[in-house]
Amino acid sequence: MLLLSMLACTASAPSAVDSADADAAVTCDPVTLQLVQSWGVDDLPNRNEYLHRRPGLAVGDLDGDDDLDVLMAYGGGSMALTNDGGVLTVDEGITVDGGVIPAGAAAALADLDGDGDLDAFLGQQWETADSILLNDGSGAFTSVPLAGSGASPSGGVFGDLDGDGDLDLVVGRLQESPDPDLIVSGDEVGDGVDLYFNDGLGSFTLDNSGLPDGVSIAMVWETELVDVDLDGDLDLYLANDFGPWLVKNQLLLNDGSGRFTASPDCFCDLAMYAMGSTVADVNDDGAPDLYLTDIAGPNLLVSQGDGTFFDGTLAYGADIPPEERNMSSWGVLFTDIDADMDLDIAMMFGRLGRHSDFVKELDESWVDGEEQDDVLLLGDGSGGFVRADEVGFTDPERGRLVVAADLDGDGRHELLTSGKHFLKVWRREGGCENTLTVALSEGSGNPHGIGAKVRVQVGDRVVTQWMLPGGTASSSAMELYFGLGNASAAGSVEVTWLDGRTTTATDVAAGSRLVLEP
Repeated sequence: MLLLSMLACTASAPSAVDSADADAAVTCDPVTLQLVQSWGVDDLPNRNEYLHRRPGLAVGDLDGDDDLDVLMAYGGGSMALTNDGGVLTVDEGITVDGGVIPAGAAAALADLDGDGDLDAFLGQQWETADSILLNDGSGAFTSVPLAGSGASPSGGVFGDLDGDGDLDLVVGRLQESPDPDLIVSGDEVGDGVDLYFNDGLGSFTLDNSGLPDGVSIAMVWETELVDVDLDGDLDLYLANDFGPWLVKNQLLLNDGSGRFTASPDCFCDLAMYAMGSTVADVNDDGAPDLYLTDIAGPNLLVSQGDGTFFDGTLAYGADIPPEERNMSSWGVLFTDIDADMDLDIAMMFGRLGRHSDFVKELDESWVDGEEQDDVLLLGDGSGGFVRADEVGFTDPERGRLVVAADLDGDGRHELLTSGKHFLKVWRREGGCENTLTVALSEGSGNPHGIGAKVRVQVGDRVVTQWMLPGGTASSSAMELYFGLGNASAAGSVEVTWLDGRTTTATDVAAGSRLVLEP
């Protein structure tokens, strides 16, 4: 175990409550989310046609100054926003091939060539190949087209697929302009998923030979890389659109070398219109659970710890009834926004657009409303969730994405949301003051420990998260945010790396930013 740093944040001083007292009821101030920055359609680039394209967000240090910046993939032309004390500003000094950042529909960040700075995946659309953007450390990127790409990407997720220690790439794909009638008639299919393997120097090779039959026609909205069966490698969960007609959601189990087999009995192969997913441990059993967004209501799949799941949507209070103002859900994020040690769920809602009539064809009672409210479900302290519109996270714009990042370094993370056509930053007020930020450092191949499992013990409670920054077309900051409730310290923080090694730190004070390496 090596403790690299434990830096006090600038948050208010924690209350004098020992971690052993955490079993008592957690009491926090009421939490609200305040809109602190916003960019609308007139503020976003319009160099290209953008109306029918989806955005993407990725958070990380683009320019090497140790602040969290934002890369926004956008149909009108992508852009970078750099950070000065928690305030984001559009920065035209972040370039690709010496010029503006090309239009895009998905983004993710990671150090792909082992040189210590963050490179990027930029998913593009229509006739344009996706790109890897290699960073020189100052925010000057050089683009490298991804061979074999070009079909519409829903997002890219980095992780070590083949166990060789570097980061590979999974790209989910939709279809350029899906026609529901053609899909229903069997005359149109999706473009599946692509696996790109890294040579360790940031050069990627497309190799789908390890995928099972049938995946190639799926309309993949979201890919989750997570060790579902707890065998030490990253499995692949595909959340698929038009599941009743094309391919249901699939759990693909990894043999450790990047070759996948469809799980025959996971009880997670839902036939749905999936448009987002997120991973967390909702019941403190140490196994990864899944929350999936959909038309007419999301689904919570609770792991049984052996690679199988049960539907806990109603039992855990995680359902959203299909109403005109909450019909189509998109990006979703597990996060402890009020820092009370209970997971919360932030999810985006927004009208489909030109396919809204298809919703009524599915059910005459369903209306894909012009305005739909985003939803925050707060953990209720007993393992379930309760809707909390009073928090203020009810934006009615056409939402698509949500990511988390501590932009101002105070230990309390912000939420960044995006959609058609906006970018917004939401800052938390109230809640509990005591927080802990955990970052990982695993060496040059996977420097941020993507895929690792982190357990934080406070009293008799153990809260588990995974370093999985990817989300719908997006990626959050590569650090984990834990609420400690009323406790002034975490008794222990334990990291389980993908190769089975563990690292442990003890008696970690609230307000710390902890960086751990194997």
